[in-house]
Amino acid sequence: MLQDAVWANTAKLGDAAYQQQTVKFLAATIKGWAFCRDNPSTWPGRSRGQGSKLGKSHQLWQMNEVNKLIWPSTAGIGLVDPTAWQQTVDISLHTKNQTATRC
Repeated sequence: MLQDAVWANTAKLGDAAYQQQTVKFLAATIKGWAFCRDNPSTWPGRSRGQGSKLGKSHQLWQMNEVNKLIWPSTAGIGLVDPTAWQQTVDISLHTKNQTATRC
């Protein structure tokens, strides 16, 4: 199941202000991931400065593992394999939570 997706309210994407804010957020997110890709050893210090309690070596390990998942992005960053997406949708729609109800 795919995780760490960014969701937008499609009904609100017709609103120019919401659409502009969404595009800015996505552009900044991609810029941040590219910075981390190009500067993995500087990232742990930045994250720790924002309150993270994880050790620097653990954060560097995390960054290197995430980079393996994102780069190279042969189809382009932010694009999802349709089969993986449909599997995620199916799991989300048909899996019951801890109270035996569907989410």
